[in-house]
Amino acid sequence: MVDYYLLTNQGERDYNEDYVDMKEIDGKYCFLLADGLGGHGHGELASECVVSNGLKVFEQFHNEPEWQRNLFTISQDKLLALQEERNEPRGMKTTMVLLSIEDGVAEYMHVGDSRGYVFSNGEYLFRTRDHSVPQMLAKSGEITEDEIRHHPDRNRLIRVMGSEWDKPMQEKSQEVSLDDGNKYAFLLCTDGWWDWITEPEMADCLKKAKSAKEWMDLMLEIVLENGTGNGMDNYSAITVIIKPDKAKAKSTTSASSSSGSSKKTNKSKKSGNPVPIIIAIICALIVIGGAVFLITFLAKKKAAQEDSSMSEMISGQENGSGLPFDVKEFPSDENTNAPEPAETSENVESPAAAENGDGSEDPEDIASPQSTSETEGTSEDKEEPSVEKTSEEQEPKAEEKSEEKTEKDDSENAPATR
Repeated sequence: MVDYYLLTNQGERDYNEDYVDMKEIDGKYCFLLADGLGGHGHGELASECVVSNGLKVFEQFHNEPEWQRNLFTISQDKLLALQEERNEPRGMKTTMVLLSIEDGVAEYMHVGDSRGYVFSNGEYLFRTRDHSVPQMLAKSGEITEDEIRHHPDRNRLIRVMGSEWDKPMQEKSQEVSLDDGNKYAFLLCTDGWWDWITEPEMADCLKKAKSAKEWMDLMLEIVLENGTGNGMDNYSAITVIIKPDKAKAKSTTSASSSSGSSKKTNKSKKSGNPVPIIIAIICALIVIGGAVFLITFLAKKKAAQEDSSMSEMISGQENGSGLPFDVKEFPSDENTNAPEPAETSENVESPAAAENGDGSEDPEDIASPQSTSETEGTSEDKEEPSVEKTSEEQEPKAEEKSEEKTEKDDSENAPATR
């Protein structure tokens, strides 16, 4: 259900340049409010022109998408045509704010400093932003939002209807969904209204009101109390309260309550039945125990294998090999590298022994290592035809052996040196 109330008054001025109106078609609502600029002449004609033509656009295009945008475009064109008709190209300018409600969605679209406010459950949510110099200063942080109300440049606007546009100048607000069960309220007003009442005061009046008219009356008392005697401008406002369908709200509340009780029941069931938790704990303990057993088994198996290898090694040592495998005997380096024993003088009869005739060795005829090798060479040569040596050849050889023996004795008696 949509409850609304419209108000406009000239205030302490000689004439009223504000204009308000609305229309509802097939459950769709169009609320329009405009504030003509008095300093540009015939402001009352400008405000009436855009509002009346805007409602005509709504009647014609309300079933088409983007009809709100077309409303501003066509209203602007109609105002420019009126300026040309009256030969006032620099006059007849105005602001305008639109509130559209359709299909459970509400939104604002505006040009200038006429405002649109949104409240939910008695609390202020947001408003449209003025197209004015003070609003730009507030946006840049040079002044506060509250200082906009009585700023000396408050009447200087940067966007109005009636000025040539290179592109559409209207600004669209965020959409408000009306189907969430909250109680929404909307306020459209000119600067002659919001100059004298703050947002917290608007919300307080809304909380006390039971209808759109009562909300308007409570705010009007504050506006008049603060503005009377201060050269009040024209003031105009439209209050709209969306009352949720009781049956729908009851159904939503019941569903929420049922959902909440269901969650509580499930929660109580979960908290009152510890069996699943106990089973989960037992399963976890079984898994952990199995893992520990497996690790212990593998460790013991590995240790047994190591003990078996050690026993085999010890057994090999007891058998004399010192290793768990057979080691083949190889000749030592000494035996490998040593030369084969040469035939001694006992096997080969030296010439001296032949001369002695008794077969005994003459001590002087014992050969040194060098003579032994010579003897080996001699024995190897035995296969060759023997050549009889004369005594003269033998004597020099005996003398050579005696000299070698003397040199050997001298070398053995020499002192050791480092």
